[in-house]
Amino acid sequence: MPSDGASIPRVAWSIIGSPLQGPYVRPAVIHDQYCITRIEPYKSVHRMFYEAMLASGVGQVTATAMYTAVLCGGPRWDEMTVEGAGKAFDKKTKSALLKKALSHKNS
Repeated sequence: MPSDGASIPRVAWSIIGSPLQGPYVRPAVIHDQYCITRIEPYKSVHRMFYEAMLASGVGQVTATAMYTAVLCGGPRWDEMTVEGAGKAFDKKTKSALLKKALSHKNS
């Protein structure tokens, strides 16, 4: 699955970290996949990114800054795109995928 990790501008690397390191990488990869498939509304996808960062141990300030950045400058798509994207994962499947991705945090 293609991912650029967390899309962090190079000027912010010294503050937040590089795009492919840190506890926000797994949430960023999941976020990227949802941005590619567009099977959920973009606001829900961006909110999931925020909640996954918190679950991964990203601090509140950093998670809020990254969420705000993706909400303001991240990809957007309309509801018709979501409706035409095919059958979305059910909630149980989404939860299992997220838990699996985040379980490596403690590994």
